[in-house]
Amino acid sequence: MADLLGDAELFHRGKPAMRLRLPQGRKLYRLLALLVLLGGLAFWGTPLLLVQYRLGKGRSALEARDAESALGYLSQAESLSPDHAETQFLLSRTYRRLGRLDLVRKHLKRAWDLGYDVEKLKREQWLALAQAGQMSQAEPHLKQLLGTPGEDGAEICEAYVNGYFRVFRFAQAFGLLDAWQADYPEDEQPHVFRGEFAKHRGNDADAAKYYQKAISLRPSRSDVRLKLAITLNNLQRYDEAVEHFRKLLQYNANPSADLMAGWSDCLLNQGKTDEARNVLLRLLRQEPNHFAAQVSMGRLELNSGRTDSAVTWLKRAVDQKPYDSSARYAFATAIHAAGRKDEAKEHFKFFTDARKALTRAGTLMESAIERPKDIEISYQLGTILLRYDSPDDGVAWLENTLELNPNHRLARQALVEYYEKQGNKKAADLHRERLPDDKSQE
Repeated sequence: MADLLGDAELFHRGKPAMRLRLPQGRKLYRLLALLVLLGGLAFWGTPLLLVQYRLGKGRSALEARDAESALGYLSQAESLSPDHAETQFLLSRTYRRLGRLDLVRKHLKRAWDLGYDVEKLKREQWLALAQAGQMSQAEPHLKQLLGTPGEDGAEICEAYVNGYFRVFRFAQAFGLLDAWQADYPEDEQPHVFRGEFAKHRGNDADAAKYYQKAISLRPSRSDVRLKLAITLNNLQRYDEAVEHFRKLLQYNANPSADLMAGWSDCLLNQGKTDEARNVLLRLLRQEPNHFAAQVSMGRLELNSGRTDSAVTWLKRAVDQKPYDSSARYAFATAIHAAGRKDEAKEHFKFFTDARKALTRAGTLMESAIERPKDIEISYQLGTILLRYDSPDDGVAWLENTLELNPNHRLARQALVEYYEKQGNKKAADLHRERLPDDKSQE
């Protein structure tokens, strides 16, 4: 007590420092033991804290629907602790969001091996089936999932809406979208889905409205902001488009190729040729085969009077995507300017035919909502989209036709011809073997 009182007295007198007394005997050993214990906790605890930190960041990124960022955080967590069950579960969810279903299975199995909650794993597997469009296997579980959604109500809706759109069951997709929007009014994703559907129907004005609503609910969604900027550019609402492009560029130190391509196209449409050229040259150095950048560079060269260069760029783009009507029109304009007028007629005709066909496709899409099992609607959409817009969507509609009627000869023949052109002999032979002998079976 004397020592303590002595120190207290020093403080009371306002001395500049107190005397440090080293512990003696057992006190020294206790202090050393404590230091060793704390050092051990720091050594073993730091990796665990780092894992939890990255898991938290990964969860936040998933909630913000930023699967790419989530994958980065969760991959870091996995490298620190490969046997962490929750990391494996969240990786499976992330890969599902990214459409990598092969890796979904891998990480679900790994989480199961590590003893993760079996019920959660089952539910995640059902969501993966739904998102893949395997609705015959996923749909029986929807009622159970929605009856006990827990924290995953929006996650469930998103996976199943994805699946319904994938198999063109629009009535079910929009019914679930309505319920989702009513239960989660602050969730931006239903508006994104509606915008995407409007875009596929060729209705840019409606698409822009839905994207704007989504951005108002979650301004941080840079992917949706880019969709909005590109759509506004297509609508020639350049001042609004520029505002969104500039926000994206401001917050992206390493802008994506699609962002740079969209921005260059917007600049070009405003007549800002030099700025557009600088952006395009930078992009094409990084990605020489970027389709949109090739088209924009071709247009830019044509506007600048460099016809031969324009033809070169646009020929590359048309060879890459011969079904893209906008590229075909730009190419036709360039070769016409180069004096190849007869050749240009073929491409101008393709553009005119494509515009008519895609207008028809928009009408058919509306009809498909009301009559989802109409075989002829499905077949016509498949052939139009296969030739004039998106081969992947065209194939999907033709496959849907065969789901409705496996003996639809014209749909089967269209797939045979498509896969032969793609050099996919296995797929072509598969459909050829299933061609019905009797044409009346259509």
